[in-house]
Amino acid sequence: DTLARGAIVAPRRSARDFTMSWTWDSFAKGAADAAETTRLVAIKGAKQAEIMYKERNITSTTQQFGVDCFAAMEANDQARAASLFAAAKREVDAYRADIAQLNREIDGVNVEIENVGREDAASAAPPVVRATPPNARGASLQDL
Repeated sequence: DTLARGAIVAPRRSARDFTMSWTWDSFAKGAADAAETTRLVAIKGAKQAEIMYKERNITSTTQQFGVDCFAAMEANDQARAASLFAAAKREVDAYRADIAQLNREIDGVNVEIENVGREDAASAAPPVVRATPPNARGASLQDL
């Protein structure tokens, strides 16, 4: 009776509204996951580039050692050759330690990449959606 006299009632949501909401949430989560994966792949690429740089430094250091040591050996200067070797070994060992650390970091990034989009059952939270659905005025993909 009250409804017939003009009481204000919240409109019922249709199945289409639920589908649109789910679709938008799914799209937003997918876009966020893609952005996170892209960020992690960029970090991994930067670390791989740093490894390549350090490996080139190792090659350069050992080549320079060979040039310097050859002159010392030719002059029969064993003390100088040993000193050159110790210095080159310290430098190469430092590069190798850096490379080992970078490889461990890459392994960690790989694990993060594998886990993008997965939610832990204990800490499952809905994705944070900062954009408005496409049917809202002024929304764009840049809002994500």
